[in-house]
Amino acid sequence: DVQPVLATGCIDILKVNSSEALAILASQDSRGDGCQTGDDAQPAALARPADFARVAATLAARFSIGIVAVTNGPATAYLADGRTKQCFAFGIPDLLASTALGAGKYAKPALLNPLGAGDTCSAVMLGHLLSGASAVDAFAAGLAAASASCLVAAPNCIFDLGVMRRIRDRITVTKL
Repeated sequence: DVQPVLATGCIDILKVNSSEALAILASQDSRGDGCQTGDDAQPAALARPADFARVAATLAARFSIGIVAVTNGPATAYLADGRTKQCFAFGIPDLLASTALGAGKYAKPALLNPLGAGDTCSAVMLGHLLSGASAVDAFAAGLAAASASCLVAAPNCIFDLGVMRRIRDRITVTKL
């Protein structure tokens, strides 16, 4: 249960996948803690991936989080900057359809291996933030690294930097 930690208001960065984000909101809503506002995302009503922008913004607002990043597998990812109240959508390229991406020194698999991709995204994003990158650039780098790691059959969380850079060049960022 992450609710007590989130309730401290001391969280600067939260990177979660879409299921985790919805579970956090559903858990809080089931507590009846009175934190809901008219524009907040309601977990039961969220069915479309585009709604995860609202989920990210809601988490940032409810828990006073500086940066909320929500991934959704190969679908669009979202970032809410709680400090600036801005949201961004990140389009992820189709890894199996693009022969230009390659797999670097690793053989390109016929299937994707998503094991460890979330951890890869979190680690690379945090590393870039600590190096002074903006939240948008850091999350895009994390998504590119996570995507590149999906191209490696084993071990988990391994990726080719050249492939990561090519994927990053193909990630689209849209301010919402």
